[in-house]
Amino acid sequence: MRIFHSALTLLATAAFATPLAAQDGLVTGSGSAPVTRDLNAVRTHAEDAAKAELVRAAARQVLGEERLSELSPELTRRLASLIRPDMIVDRSSVRVGQEFRTTLSARIDRAWFQQQLDDAGIRSSSDRGGGQAQLILVLLDEAIGTAQD
Repeated sequence: MRIFHSALTLLATAAFATPLAAQDGLVTGSGSAPVTRDLNAVRTHAEDAAKAELVRAAARQVLGEERLSELSPELTRRLASLIRPDMIVDRSSVRVGQEFRTTLSARIDRAWFQQQLDDAGIRSSSDRGGGQAQLILVLLDEAIGTAQD
């Protein structure tokens, strides 16, 4: 019975821990802008480019590399504008020659991001493939006695 309980606990942990851990992913994006006299505009352009890269990185996690082309530049800009300051956990900037580079790290909730994509008409691969309707068979074989390796 002890083996059965351990197997059931392991199955429950694997089934529930993985999706919860993946919901709140950390993504990083970098952007740059040419240096001009208007430093605030330069900083804003570099940060906007970094946020757009954050959106592409989050979409890569949710949709996969092969479906990134479904994100139009307009949709990418709109989603980037939805990234709130409280989502950004790290920010660094550096001037390299005549270019200003900003790197942002943000914690973007996967469910929130997927909802934004759904609202834009981009369904997840799981939804497109009918993943919510697929059945999963779990077979537990109870054995009493010493477990074999």
